[in-house]
Amino acid sequence: MGDPVRDVASDRKGKRANWLAGRSDRREYWVYVLVVMAIYAVLSWAGFDSGSGAGVGVMMLIQIRRFHDLGRTGWWAVALLAAQIAVTVPLLTLGDVGLGLATLMGLAATAVLGAIPGQPVENRFGPPRGQRPLTEIFR
Repeated sequence: MGDPVRDVASDRKGKRANWLAGRSDRREYWVYVLVVMAIYAVLSWAGFDSGSGAGVGVMMLIQIRRFHDLGRTGWWAVALLAAQIAVTVPLLTLGDVGLGLATLMGLAATAVLGAIPGQPVENRFGPPRGQRPLTEIFR
């Protein structure tokens, strides 16, 4: 019996495979992050509350694919969010200064995740961007 994650990631058959099961290299990660940040900026400028859980959920989905590129399970994104919450909650007692520090911490985590190179070879989440899966090459 095969690995279901690998089966989904490598079974493309001309269609887009399950997006969440794939990998995001640094370039794709930064494109998604910048789009989300631009949407946040526009919503904030328009007067909407941009601190919603929807934005956190979207960023977590982006981070899951990035962790896949690093050869890690998507649960690392949950652990990162839990760590950010654990540090942010005490910082919020400091008022605006704490909010600023929490924001900087989140941006730093985003930058570090986007700076680490992914695995250059195929892993259980699929091949690196621009490479075909080995199962297609050796048919």
